[in-house]
Order: sequence, then C-alpha cells, then structure tokens
Amino acid sequence: MLFRSGPDREWTERERRVLSATSHTLRAAVESQERMHRSREAALTDSLTGLANRRAFDERVRDAAGTAFSVAMLDLDGLKRTNDTRGHAAGDTLLRVFAAALRAQAPRDVQAFRLGGDEMALVMDGHSGPDPQVDRTVRAVVEASVAAVRTAGFPEAYCSFGVRSE
Repeated sequence: MLFRSGPDREWTERERRVLSATSHTLRAAVESQERMHRSREAALTDSLTGLANRRAFDERVRDAAGTAFSVAMLDLDGLKRTNDTRGHAAGDTLLRVFAAALRAQAPRDVQAFRLGGDEMALVMDGHSGPDPQVDRTVRAVVEASVAAVRTAGFPEAYCSFGVRSE
C-alpha cells in the first residue's frame, strides 16, 4: 500500500516506473528467499517419511554439544522381512506409518529423525546422565508407534532402541 501526503495529484509516469521496478525487485527477493527456505528444508528432510534426515540429525547433535540432551537410536525391525515378502512398496508404507506415529506420539520437546534405511533417532533436550523419565518417554513413544504399524497391517514389525544422555 502506498500513501502520499500533501496536495492531491496523480503519480507521475516516472514515479509509477520506479514503484513498479521496486515492486518487481521486492517480489523477486521474497521468491528467492522462499526458494532458499524450501531448498534448505528439502536438504534436511527425508523425502519418504517427512522426518528430519541424517544431515539434520548431525546438525542438531552438533548444535546441542555442551548442553544436556538425550539421543535414542531406534531400529525398526521387520522392514527387511516386509520388503522380502510383501515388496518394497509395502516396506515404504511401513516406514511412513512408523514415522508418522513417531511424530504423533513424541512430546513437543522430542524431535524424530530418519537416519537411513530402518534406523531412526529421537533427540530430547534438557536431560543428562541416566534419566528414568527419558527411558519411560522413549519406551512409550516406541511402543505406541509399533502398535500403530501393527494396527496398519504389519504384525512382523517391532523396534529395538537404546538411549544415551550427554
């Protein structure tokens, strides 16, 4: 929106050209920023599951260095069997369902990552050393996520995990 104070008069042709050029420049800058944001998001997101990917995990752990945090490493057991007996499309569905369940079940302060294949991770801030609450939280998230994939038709799926706090 433009506003001109002072005597009422029409915008000159030169003023219109300057405003038009400014508008185009601003639009191009905003579009460029949006493209850069989408590119960064794509570089940090697993395209199959929508979870943050290995690169995002590495950044997250690097950024957390020197602070209290916990990492749970998860292995979605049963994926190979699903791929071998039902095909890779079914395996992809298994991964997507498990990832969606992790995202839905994880508390707000827990971030989920797909590291590759059937390996995933959960990162939680503010916990150091052995913490029974972290163990309970991870166990609850994993159990609910496994229940979700079994309900979705993957009875062969289960999950192994370990937790480490820094």
